[in-house]
Amino acid sequence: MAEEPKTPSESASPIAEIEHGPSKFEQFLDRNHKKLIIGASVLVLAISGTYLYTELQKTKEENAGESLVSALNQETPEAAAVELEKVIQENSGARASTTAELFLALAKWRSGDQENAVQLLETFIAEHPENPEVGTAMVKLANFQIELGQTDKAKATLNSIISSPNAQFAAPYALLALGDLAVVDGDKEAARGFYNRIRKELPNSPTATASGSGFRGMTQDVIGERLELLDIAPPTPFTPEVKPEKKEGSELPPLPTPPAPADGGATPED
Repeated sequence: MAEEPKTPSESASPIAEIEHGPSKFEQFLDRNHKKLIIGASVLVLAISGTYLYTELQKTKEENAGESLVSALNQETPEAAAVELEKVIQENSGARASTTAELFLALAKWRSGDQENAVQLLETFIAEHPENPEVGTAMVKLANFQIELGQTDKAKATLNSIISSPNAQFAAPYALLALGDLAVVDGDKEAARGFYNRIRKELPNSPTATASGSGFRGMTQDVIGERLELLDIAPPTPFTPEVKPEKKEGSELPPLPTPPAPADGGATPED
């Protein structure tokens, strides 16, 4: 017996049947709306906090920078040192505060507090090895040590400049200074080695060539000049003749001239 055809109402439900209840997305929002609101609030607070922190840091850096400039404009190194200490104490963590530490060492040196200046530079180098100013601090320290006659310490500092990746701009100066110290020690071959290292290891350095502006304004072939000086024989020592000092009144008075004898007259011996 054949099946009777089904009416449209009895056929399968349409593929795109429209649901009349709340959608799954709406159901998700209904179940999690509190969590979503909290999450959005946290996100907004995080963004606001980051912005506020950035602005505060910016303001802090600007204030510290202004204080640093004011300290450097003092009329005397003693007054500058006082103001620089305030910058360091009141702006901890700011870049200007770190820079103030370096300038404080220079102010102490200029005011005559040389021992403290050296200690401040040593501390700056130890605590800020990645700071862009560490090379300058090391050069200053070497200069101070040389002026104080601390030659061995100066040599150690100069060698540290050569090996430090953050002080390579000052490496030509360090080699030059080590060569000069070797000359003072009378070791010309060691000096020659330091001078030649600048040309071999740092051939593009203005210090090694006749053009450009090298470290601390070296604009000529200083290496060539020093190598030429090494080949010049030292002058023969000259010792001036020392005459005995004459004492006043120590010379005898001149003898009187005897009278000439008369013509045909006998001499006193006759």
